[in-house]
Amino acid sequence: MVSIKKIVGGYLRTNSYLIMSDIDKIAVLIDAGGGVDKIDKYLTENGVKLVALLLTHGHFDHMTVTNKLKEKHGLKIYIHKADEVMLKDKSNLNCIPGLNVEKCDADILLNGGETLSFGEMSLKVMHTPGHSKGSVTYILNDKFMFCGDTLFRESYGATHFPGGSMEEIKKSIRALFSLDGDYTVFCGHESDTTLQYERQHNPINYA
Repeated sequence: MVSIKKIVGGYLRTNSYLIMSDIDKIAVLIDAGGGVDKIDKYLTENGVKLVALLLTHGHFDHMTVTNKLKEKHGLKIYIHKADEVMLKDKSNLNCIPGLNVEKCDADILLNGGETLSFGEMSLKVMHTPGHSKGSVTYILNDKFMFCGDTLFRESYGATHFPGGSMEEIKKSIRALFSLDGDYTVFCGHESDTTLQYERQHNPINYA
């Protein structure tokens, strides 16, 4: 059985998601905005080992504690190749006065189209640029979708940052909408939603 725990933390209250396998006793983390103590608590309580951190994109608020977790747990960092530079870019890491995010090395660079397997957990990688050049969506076991800042409940990601594109984000979200069936959508900020609800109500349809 796979369980999902949302952990909210960091300067911009970013959603990180701890996905744990009861069978394999391993876990992966999607994004790392904060909440290291909470993450460690859930790992200890459930007796699982954190083996990977999958970043939806490279903006500072989604990788704030990436280096701390990597050093503590010896895990591998996954990110799309187009956003790798952001892990060391001072204009990204130090964009908030007084908040100095540690730079970090990636271990696995993604292209989009991969399937990542961690025991019973299977995550398909969709390249969904628009919020950033290397934004990706991870689809877990064909049921759950982790889309970072690409898609929100009745909203979508900002495109005015470097590497952002309104045309690209529209194309990316329409690609998500074209998938068969429904999914629970876990967003990078605020509340969860479903793909079917967003097909019907998201303003990207009129952008």
